Amino acid sequence: MFVVSVTLKKNEENQSRPHMLSSIFSMQCIAAIACAEIPCGQWSDLIDALLQNIASGSSTEALREQTLETIGYICQDIVCMMFLC
Repeated sequence: MFVVSVTLKKNEENQSRPHMLSSIFSMQCIAAIACAEIPCGQWSDLIDALLQNIASGSSTEALREQTLETIGYICQDIVCMMFLC
């Protein structure tokens, strides 16, 4: 879970235009991997780690926003995958 927190925090620190794009790609990448892993019973601690990013008093507003967007991508993609099955 450390990788997700570090990736989102690192992107949140650098909010210039290119870094904002890398933030979006990071969030989508995390979501894509999660959508492949979660249905197989893997990466079960991901959502808990993302929720910790939101609840932590030391998290910045940008990190919370990126974390919520990541959760949104995961939910959107998993729902779409369920309709395809």
